[in-house]
Formats: sequence, C-alpha cells, structure tokens
Amino acid sequence: MKKSTLYDFVDGIFEQGGLLSELYAMEYREQQHQYALDVCRWLQLEQPAVAMLEGETGIGKSLAY
Repeated sequence: MKKSTLYDFVDGIFEQGGLLSELYAMEYREQQHQYALDVCRWLQLEQPAVAMLEGETGIGKSLAY
C-alpha cells in the first residue's frame, strides 16, 4: 500500500518523538501508534466495509480513533 498524506500525518503524530510526545509530553505506545495507522489504512480503502479492531485495555484506543 502506498503511503498517503493522511498516513504520514498520523504517523508523525503518534511516532516516538512525534507531536504527541513533543507537545503533550505523552508516553510513546507502540500499540497505540499501530492502532492509529490501522484505522488510517482502513479509512483509505476504496470501498471501506465494517472494521473490527481489538485492542487491549489501556493502549489508547480512544486517542487512536
């Protein structure tokens, strides 16, 4: 899958040393980063269908959405 501007933007927010850590001193969470990128990939599907994503308690799902 080719990266898009949206993907790059979301990646830059959640990556280690990204905007979340820089502006809000938030701890980097790899699962949260990957979860956000998964949501981004789903949103960019040509014909998005129903998505089922599962994440453990405390990985930051709300923020990833």
